[in-house]
Amino acid sequence: MSSVKPIIYKVVFMGDSGVGKSSIAERIVNDVFSISTEATIGASYLSKILSKNNKIYNFNIWDTAGQEKYHCLVPLYYKNCDAAMIVYDITNRNSYLAAKKRIPELRKNSTVSAIILIGNKTDLIDRQVPKSEAQLFSSENNVLFLETSAKTAFHTKDILEKILEELPPPPAPIDSIPLIPTHTTYSCCNY
Repeated sequence: MSSVKPIIYKVVFMGDSGVGKSSIAERIVNDVFSISTEATIGASYLSKILSKNNKIYNFNIWDTAGQEKYHCLVPLYYKNCDAAMIVYDITNRNSYLAAKKRIPELRKNSTVSAIILIGNKTDLIDRQVPKSEAQLFSSENNVLFLETSAKTAFHTKDILEKILEELPPPPAPIDSIPLIPTHTTYSCCNY
Protein backbone atom coordinates (compact mmCIF):
# COMPACT_ATOMS: atom_id res chain seq x y z
CA MET A 1 0.00 0.00 0.00
CA SER A 2 1.45 3.34 -1.04
CA SER A 3 1.05 6.45 1.01
CA VAL A 4 0.59 9.86 -0.52
CA LYS A 5 2.95 12.47 0.82
CA PRO A 6 1.13 15.72 1.63
CA ILE A 7 2.00 18.93 -0.17
CA ILE A 8 2.73 21.51 2.52
CA TYR A 9 1.87 25.19 2.19
CA LYS A 10 2.50 27.96 4.70
CA VAL A 11 -0.39 30.42 4.95
CA VAL A 12 -0.46 33.64 7.00
CA PHE A 13 -3.47 35.65 8.18
CA MET A 14 -2.83 39.38 8.50
CA GLY A 15 -5.00 42.36 9.39
CA ASP A 16 -6.00 44.75 12.14
CA SER A 17 -7.17 43.63 15.54
CA GLY A 18 -10.85 42.70 15.70
CA VAL A 19 -11.41 42.04 11.98
CA GLY A 20 -12.03 38.32 12.55
CA LYS A 21 -8.79 36.62 11.49
CA SER A 22 -8.92 34.09 14.31
CA SER A 23 -12.62 33.47 13.76
CA ILE A 24 -12.08 32.78 10.06
CA ALA A 25 -9.13 30.48 10.82
CA GLU A 26 -11.18 28.56 13.41
CA ARG A 27 -14.08 28.27 10.96
CA ILE A 28 -11.76 26.94 8.24
CA VAL A 29 -9.99 24.43 10.48
CA ASN A 30 -12.65 23.31 12.97
CA ASP A 31 -15.91 24.68 11.47
CA VAL A 32 -16.76 26.46 14.72
CA PHE A 33 -17.50 30.06 15.67
CA SER A 34 -17.19 31.63 19.08
CA ILE A 35 -18.88 34.94 19.90
CA SER A 36 -16.09 35.93 22.26
CA THR A 37 -12.49 35.36 21.29
CA GLU A 38 -9.43 36.68 23.03
CA ALA A 39 -6.96 38.81 21.11
CA THR A 40 -4.13 36.85 19.56
CA ILE A 41 -0.77 37.48 21.19
CA GLY A 42 2.07 37.20 18.68
CA ALA A 43 0.58 34.46 16.51
CA SER A 44 -1.32 31.23 16.77
CA TYR A 45 -0.84 28.13 14.66
CA LEU A 46 -3.45 25.85 13.11
CA SER A 47 -3.30 23.13 10.50
CA LYS A 48 -5.83 22.04 7.90
CA ILE A 49 -5.57 19.02 5.60
CA LEU A 50 -7.46 19.17 2.33
CA SER A 51 -7.77 16.39 -0.28
CA LYS A 52 -8.27 17.36 -3.89
CA ASN A 53 -7.59 15.58 -7.21
CA ASN A 54 -5.94 12.59 -5.50
CA LYS A 55 -3.52 14.88 -3.69
CA ILE A 56 -3.31 15.80 -0.03
CA TYR A 57 -2.56 19.38 0.95
CA ASN A 58 -1.46 20.37 4.43
CA PHE A 59 -2.00 24.06 5.13
CA ASN A 60 0.10 25.36 8.01
CA ILE A 61 -1.89 28.44 9.04
CA TRP A 62 -0.34 31.25 11.06
CA ASP A 63 -2.86 33.66 12.53
CA THR A 64 -0.95 36.83 13.41
CA ALA A 65 -1.86 39.41 16.04
CA GLY A 66 -3.46 42.59 14.77
CA GLN A 67 -2.51 44.96 17.58
CA GLU A 68 -0.04 47.68 16.62
CA LYS A 69 2.46 46.57 19.28
CA TYR A 70 2.84 43.20 17.49
CA HIS A 71 3.11 44.65 13.98
CA CYS A 72 6.90 44.27 13.97
CA LEU A 73 6.52 40.50 14.49
CA VAL A 74 4.29 39.91 11.45
CA PRO A 75 7.20 39.84 8.94
CA LEU A 76 8.66 36.88 10.86
CA TYR A 77 5.53 34.91 10.05
CA TYR A 78 5.05 35.91 6.42
CA LYS A 79 8.68 35.16 5.58
CA ASN A 80 8.73 32.16 3.24
CA CYS A 81 4.93 31.94 3.20
CA ASP A 82 3.16 30.58 0.15
CA ALA A 83 -0.07 32.52 0.63
CA ALA A 84 -1.27 35.50 2.62
CA MET A 85 -4.82 36.28 3.65
CA ILE A 86 -5.26 39.95 4.44
CA VAL A 87 -8.49 40.43 6.37
CA TYR A 88 -10.52 43.56 6.98
CA ASP A 89 -13.91 44.24 8.58
CA ILE A 90 -16.46 45.49 6.01
CA THR A 91 -18.00 47.67 8.75
CA ASN A 92 -14.68 49.37 9.56
CA ARG A 93 -13.20 51.50 6.77
CA ASN A 94 -9.92 52.05 8.67
CA SER A 95 -9.30 48.28 8.74
CA TYR A 96 -9.77 48.23 4.95
CA LEU A 97 -7.32 51.10 4.43
CA ALA A 98 -4.77 49.33 6.65
CA ALA A 99 -5.29 46.06 4.75
CA LYS A 100 -4.57 47.82 1.44
CA LYS A 101 -1.23 49.07 2.83
CA ARG A 102 -0.14 45.54 3.74
CA ILE A 103 -0.09 44.32 0.12
CA PRO A 104 2.95 46.33 -1.10
CA GLU A 105 4.74 45.60 2.20
CA LEU A 106 4.10 41.90 1.72
CA ARG A 107 5.24 41.87 -1.90
CA LYS A 108 8.40 43.80 -1.07
CA ASN A 109 9.46 41.65 1.87
CA SER A 110 8.33 38.11 1.03
CA THR A 111 8.15 35.50 -1.70
CA VAL A 112 4.39 35.04 -1.38
CA SER A 113 2.76 33.34 -4.39
CA ALA A 114 -0.88 34.17 -3.66
CA ILE A 115 -2.57 37.02 -1.80
CA ILE A 116 -6.26 37.13 -1.00
CA LEU A 117 -8.01 40.19 0.36
CA ILE A 118 -10.89 39.09 2.59
CA GLY A 119 -13.73 41.35 3.64
CA ASN A 120 -15.20 39.74 6.77
CA LYS A 121 -18.44 40.23 8.73
CA THR A 122 -20.91 40.22 5.82
CA ASP A 123 -23.55 39.21 8.37
CA LEU A 124 -23.53 42.80 9.70
CA ILE A 125 -25.63 45.52 8.06
CA ASP A 126 -23.63 48.71 8.70
CA ARG A 127 -21.20 48.26 5.81
CA GLN A 128 -18.57 50.98 5.32
CA VAL A 129 -16.61 49.36 2.48
CA PRO A 130 -18.58 48.73 -0.73
CA LYS A 131 -17.88 45.32 -2.24
CA SER A 132 -17.37 46.89 -5.69
CA GLU A 133 -14.62 49.16 -4.31
CA ALA A 134 -12.69 46.26 -2.78
CA GLN A 135 -13.18 44.15 -5.93
CA LEU A 136 -11.80 46.94 -8.13
CA PHE A 137 -8.81 47.48 -5.83
CA SER A 138 -8.09 43.72 -5.82
CA SER A 139 -8.32 43.50 -9.59
CA GLU A 140 -6.02 46.50 -10.09
CA ASN A 141 -3.47 45.03 -7.66
CA ASN A 142 -3.61 41.45 -8.90
CA VAL A 143 -4.85 39.92 -5.65
CA LEU A 144 -7.75 37.55 -5.08
CA PHE A 145 -10.85 38.90 -3.36
CA LEU A 146 -13.54 37.29 -1.26
CA GLU A 147 -16.12 38.43 1.25
CA THR A 148 -16.93 36.16 4.16
CA SER A 149 -18.73 35.83 7.43
CA ALA A 150 -16.95 33.69 10.00
CA LYS A 151 -20.15 33.79 12.05
CA THR A 152 -22.42 32.28 9.36
CA ALA A 153 -19.63 30.37 7.54
CA PHE A 154 -20.39 32.34 4.35
CA HIS A 155 -17.58 31.57 1.85
CA THR A 156 -15.14 30.41 4.56
CA LYS A 157 -14.81 26.98 2.94
CA ASP A 158 -13.92 28.67 -0.35
CA ILE A 159 -10.82 30.41 0.99
CA LEU A 160 -8.35 27.50 0.80
CA GLU A 161 -9.82 26.35 -2.52
CA LYS A 162 -9.29 29.82 -3.98
CA ILE A 163 -5.74 29.98 -2.65
CA LEU A 164 -4.99 26.49 -3.97
CA GLU A 165 -5.94 27.58 -7.49
CA GLU A 166 -3.31 30.33 -7.35
CA LEU A 167 -0.41 28.47 -5.77
CA PRO A 168 2.23 27.05 -8.09
CA PRO A 169 2.48 23.27 -8.29
CA PRO A 170 4.98 21.77 -5.87
CA PRO A 171 8.39 20.79 -7.20
CA ALA A 172 8.83 17.26 -8.46
CA PRO A 173 9.90 14.76 -5.79
CA ILE A 174 13.64 14.23 -5.68
CA ASP A 175 13.33 10.50 -6.45
CA SER A 176 11.65 11.31 -9.79
CA ILE A 177 14.44 13.55 -11.07
CA PRO A 178 16.83 11.55 -13.25
CA LEU A 179 20.38 11.45 -12.00
CA ILE A 180 23.12 12.54 -14.35
CA PRO A 181 26.08 10.21 -14.25
CA THR A 182 29.31 11.83 -13.24
CA HIS A 183 32.67 10.85 -14.66
CA THR A 184 35.98 11.43 -13.00
CA THR A 185 38.27 13.49 -15.16
CA TYR A 186 41.90 14.18 -14.61
CA SER A 187 43.93 17.14 -15.67
CA CYS A 188 47.63 17.54 -15.92
CA CYS A 189 47.92 18.63 -12.30
CA ASN A 190 45.97 15.71 -10.77
CA TYR A 191 47.81 12.48 -9.93
